[in-house]
Amino acid sequence: MVSPWCTAEVDYTRRANIMPNHTLTHILNFALRQVLGEGIDQKGSLVDDEKLRFDFSYNKAGAYTGPLLSSTRATPGHVHEFSWVTRWTEELKLS
Repeated sequence: MVSPWCTAEVDYTRRANIMPNHTLTHILNFALRQVLGEGIDQKGSLVDDEKLRFDFSYNKAGAYTGPLLSSTRATPGHVHEFSWVTRWTEELKLS
């Protein structure tokens, strides 16, 4: 028989290292839209404690890397502007 109870644990040290990379995916999406317009479509991302990968498509023919390099250089500094991002612990109620 499978128990109806489970225990969940969070590695807060690892999570603290993941949070800036997660935030940066949102900032990168915003920056790409600012530079290239609404033709950007996020296709996925990988976020962990060491890196992030941001997958996207761009529906304009002839795109070049100039604006992309510009937005890539601009975004890392923005992470610290979002220092109000917080985490909390909450007990879940049984339904």
